[in-house]
Amino acid sequence: MHEIITLQFGELANYVGSHFWNIQQAYPADDADPNAPQIPSQPVHHGVLFRSNGGGPDGQSWTPRVLIYDLKPNFGSLCQYTGAATTAAKPELTPTGGQQRVLQGLARSYDAGGQRVAVHTQDPVTRSDYLRTLDSPLSAPTTTPQPSTSTAHGDLANDVRYWSDYGETYYHPGAFYPNFSTLSVNGALNDFADYQQGQELFRTQWKQGELNEDALRRCVEEADTLQGFQILANTLDGFGGYASAYLEYLQDEYAKEPILTFGIAEGTGQSYSDRQRLNQLLALRGLAGDSDHGVHLPLQMPDLASLRAFGWTAEPTRHTNFKYLGGAVLAAFVDTLTLPCRTGQTALHSLVRHLEGSQRCGILAGLQSFPSPVVEWPGADQSIRDVVERGTLQDVSVFQGPPSRTSATSKEILLSAMQINRREAVHGTAGTSDTARFDLPVPLPLPGSFPAMFRAASSVNSKATATDELPTLDGLAVAAARTSQAQWFGDSARWLRQQTNTGATHHQDRDELLELREFLEDLDQRYTVYDNM
Repeated sequence: MHEIITLQFGELANYVGSHFWNIQQAYPADDADPNAPQIPSQPVHHGVLFRSNGGGPDGQSWTPRVLIYDLKPNFGSLCQYTGAATTAAKPELTPTGGQQRVLQGLARSYDAGGQRVAVHTQDPVTRSDYLRTLDSPLSAPTTTPQPSTSTAHGDLANDVRYWSDYGETYYHPGAFYPNFSTLSVNGALNDFADYQQGQELFRTQWKQGELNEDALRRCVEEADTLQGFQILANTLDGFGGYASAYLEYLQDEYAKEPILTFGIAEGTGQSYSDRQRLNQLLALRGLAGDSDHGVHLPLQMPDLASLRAFGWTAEPTRHTNFKYLGGAVLAAFVDTLTLPCRTGQTALHSLVRHLEGSQRCGILAGLQSFPSPVVEWPGADQSIRDVVERGTLQDVSVFQGPPSRTSATSKEILLSAMQINRREAVHGTAGTSDTARFDLPVPLPLPGSFPAMFRAASSVNSKATATDELPTLDGLAVAAARTSQAQWFGDSARWLRQQTNTGATHHQDRDELLELREFLEDLDQRYTVYDNM
């Protein structure tokens, strides 16, 4: 089946991952197996990402091939889950009568000693209204696919508190790894906010045999023919360091398996602290790895200005969860980009090998058109010309869209552009590598959990109706958006030089920072030369 195993590290990664798995559930189901994930057997092969857990009293169940790492508080109501492959939580947790008596007894014993004691118990995390709605009898699954509607659950942007609040997927209980604490390895309080803390935690778990290797090994052994790994990881905190160390472990244990890594940061308008900026740069290098079988694509969650640039409109409130909104956009990007690996049109190792390039820097850049303007609405034809001229069609381009709503003229422009230089070598890629273009007639489905703003008819077509699917276009290259990419590397190298010259090491080894600076300067020179070719 050529399976892909997914690993998710940190809160931002799990916001993206929760949307990603909901998208997989939203693809039309195979009528022959109503219990399977709602993913078509043709052309998408659901077994690439999902495992079958065999029969049982409730029949066959399907769960993602995923391992999820995060701080325990970020799991929300998932912290209460038990049982195999179920999203049903325990009853809302409150101290039992016995527990209350123990707490009261402790308080009395301290009071007897002349000390004033207050006993505090943390309120349990309740399930979101969205999940309660899914569990209601009216939301029971049917034997045929039921398209989501934009009004089924309202707008969750102001209600979501955790990435688990909108998850529709049934997970295997062994997928969760919430054993990250606010206590560092030496017992000191911390917020897991440093790259180095993640590295140290991984090394400690490795030495103490607490790395959860059995869960990963189980996923690998369940695969008939492993296609490779895809990783989603925070880059602004300790999870960047943890994921980098985990990546090194994967490359040692599974040296020949390709790894596609998405490093995820806050939105482009976010003001980073010096510590976060350094974390991001360390993760940029760490997640690139040292293998010839892995590449790293840094991603940033779009802010409000970026969402408006896409053509969406949103009126946020102080309660709006932008991680929830931005995670949806990045999940759409990851889904479209990797879709050819789930349709049999290519394999992950071919995709990674194509993108490694002769420079072997292991770092990519991507462009996204979401939605792709290849639909019937005023100005669509000119918009697709603009997309082509902006260079969205890069070394690898993937278009997925609904043929029924595609403008014939726009489609012709797009497909013509996708054929350009198909057989010509691309500067910066491996020798005579060809550009790879994929045109898939399967539109991106919008699950019921997707932000309501993405269903705005005015952004998709000229009809006054909401939509349950969107056309998308992804571009990926060794050096897409080359000028800005090189400028960012150069600016980062100069900033790091200033930091090291003033002695601001931010708890990092000075020699390590000097090596990082040389790495960035090399990338700056490499990309600048590439841009001038």
